[in-house]
Amino acid sequence: MMRGFGASGMACLALLTSLWANGRPDAPSPPSGPSDAELIKRLGHRDFQQREKASRALQARGPRVLPALRAALGLPDPEVVRRLNLLIPALERYQALEPKTVTFSLKHKPIRTVFDELSRQTGYRFQLGLPAERETLLYSFQFDQTPFWEAFDRMCEAAELSFQGMHGFDTFYLHHQETHSPYVCRSGAFRLVGHSIHHQRTIEFSQIPKGQSPARGDYLQFSFCIASEPKLALLANGNPMVELAIDDHQESMILSPEPDHGGVQVSRYGHGHRMLMVQTQVPLFCPSRHSTRVKLLKGKVPVVVLVDQKPVLTAEPILTAKGRKWEKDQVVLDIEDVTKPEMNGTHYQIKLSIRDASRAVNQPEDYGWLNSLSQRLELHDARGRRYPLEHQTWDHATPSSARGSLTFGLTGAIASSIGPPARLVYYDWITLEHQVPFEFRDLPLP
Repeated sequence: MMRGFGASGMACLALLTSLWANGRPDAPSPPSGPSDAELIKRLGHRDFQQREKASRALQARGPRVLPALRAALGLPDPEVVRRLNLLIPALERYQALEPKTVTFSLKHKPIRTVFDELSRQTGYRFQLGLPAERETLLYSFQFDQTPFWEAFDRMCEAAELSFQGMHGFDTFYLHHQETHSPYVCRSGAFRLVGHSIHHQRTIEFSQIPKGQSPARGDYLQFSFCIASEPKLALLANGNPMVELAIDDHQESMILSPEPDHGGVQVSRYGHGHRMLMVQTQVPLFCPSRHSTRVKLLKGKVPVVVLVDQKPVLTAEPILTAKGRKWEKDQVVLDIEDVTKPEMNGTHYQIKLSIRDASRAVNQPEDYGWLNSLSQRLELHDARGRRYPLEHQTWDHATPSSARGSLTFGLTGAIASSIGPPARLVYYDWITLEHQVPFEFRDLPLP
């Protein structure tokens, strides 16, 4: 469930359907005609058609009208306010899920220079592992409002770089490899990559009923990976929902319908960690031994993503916080001790206890908060630079409280770029559920 965005029912779904065409948001229409203020006024027009037309026009202008919409919530007309309360959450959702775009033109530049520009425009960081002979090769790229994943893939393909995963929450690790991934689906802020198809055939003949043939089984499983832009960390994912699956003979490959769970199934001790890549599977049925390809596979993957985090409590100055307590919005943070263990580099250990009373009532069996707790607590220097978390230990933990220690440390070159610890910040997470559409074509069968 999304916190902080509110519910907007079918209006929100209709807007997202129209904005997310072809797997990614279309650019909002440029403003034309009446001003934003005039359209907002027309939301209360006596003519129903005029009210509907004004709503659609504001939707088409996209997230840039959000400040004007929020400012108008204080207007006395209840119909205007009602429509604003439908428009605002839908546009906020669209804004959260739209991909970052880049615009630049570079000619005959080293690939590191190109990725530096991509980093400057997106805020994402890239670590390149290149052999010495490739450092001097020159590349040319031109992007004009190009979605991040599209630009990223074009650059990696040209420079023969393989995406291996993430370091931390926002650093891409790339290294040179003369391979490629032919089955890639980009969907807004998400990138889906086909990994493999596993095919298993079985025949059971130990207990065959009289007059019947041995039972045969034919099982297919397509595995693929979902990566999100760092601005939208993945917290959980559910089972993919297949809408269409056909082989090269136009035969359906969808298994017999099972109960539709329709969303993310959160396990008691699962989920809650920030991830930028997860793997999932789609079970399929092979209709014929003559099938050679999955001609088309379409569906959606339900996910929970982290949209934003808001500071709730700040313990500062942290180095002298021993024995102090902070409390706000039913969250209580006690700092029991702050020490500097004898280790290489600069390390700090903070012993603490924390409790969120609201969770004890509202989510008594959900351990997601506990699993994410070490990521919600961040140690910063005076300039807001974050200390990497080295180790965590929880001696006592429930779905709404924990007592233990966190060890933060700096080593290598990073140790000289970050100042002494200044504050420990506890964040509340704003999340939303989203169904990521996917479409793969011409997948070979084993």
